[in-house]
Amino acid sequence: NTGKKIDCISIDDFVKENDKPIKNKNIFMKIDTEGTELNVVKGMLKLLNENNVDMLIEINDRNKSKFSNILKGYEIREFGRNFFFIKSNNV
Repeated sequence: NTGKKIDCISIDDFVKENDKPIKNKNIFMKIDTEGTELNVVKGMLKLLNENNVDMLIEINDRNKSKFSNILKGYEIREFGRNFFFIKSNNV
């Protein structure tokens, strides 16, 4: 809300641009980005598809179904008010 522009990059693009291949790894991520969690997950689909990624993530009620659609093949468990543990089933 300060009016400042901030350059952002997706996690998949960051990995690609920094030539840091991440494949077949076990990864844990905590994502709490004040309402933009869905965009964060959309920006890491390659990482999700190529690795075993478990997440602790804040999801509000209006986005639950969108997360379920994107995270097919993941176990989604409520961990508290609006927080969910997303477990990879790729083990």
